Amino acid sequence: MRRTEIADGYGGITEGWENYMTVWASIEPISSNRRYVAQQMGQVLTHTIRIRDRFPIKTGWQIQIPDARLGSRLFEVISITDAEHLRTFYMSIDCREIIA
Repeated sequence: MRRTEIADGYGGITEGWENYMTVWASIEPISSNRRYVAQQMGQVLTHTIRIRDRFPIKTGWQIQIPDARLGSRLFEVISITDAEHLRTFYMSIDCREIIA
């Protein structure tokens, strides 16, 4: 989901989230070693999500993943490694799970 401005009907604008695209993704928890390194750099990473490289994603966006047991899970995009760097057809997205 990407941040967007929504007219509130009274002449004002409210910031909100807009569903940008629906794609296949794999999700896996980050290992404790990678989590420790991220914490040393001041980041809180919890998961890595992989999607096909043809979709534009930006840091600060959110990824919503349906879960049969938990309902819907929400992740904030922290960093992105493109497919060219990974030498694959997928991009790797490091995220922090947002727990409401």
